[in-house]
Amino acid sequence: MDYKQQVVTALSAVLGADLDAETISQLIEQPKSDDLGDYAFPTFALAKVRRMAPPKIAADIVAAIDQTDFDHVVATGAYVNFFFSIRWPLPKIR
Repeated sequence: MDYKQQVVTALSAVLGADLDAETISQLIEQPKSDDLGDYAFPTFALAKVRRMAPPKIAADIVAAIDQTDFDHVVATGAYVNFFFSIRWPLPKIR
């Protein structure tokens, strides 16, 4: 199972008009702390396109995203943080 691809797919469904899947994939990060999730998506790149503050964009994405494949998804400041229910280390993003 490619967990990063699950994040890309979920975000693409919400952001398809603003960013393509390849760009979304390049922006996804692994937070430095496990408390912040398994993967994170920064919304700064969308601020000019949507003419909104990044924290508001993150909150809107969380409200719109299909969270079925995740333990939970939260907005933390300008980031959308994705949590999986798995407890083993996820592969590092290269």
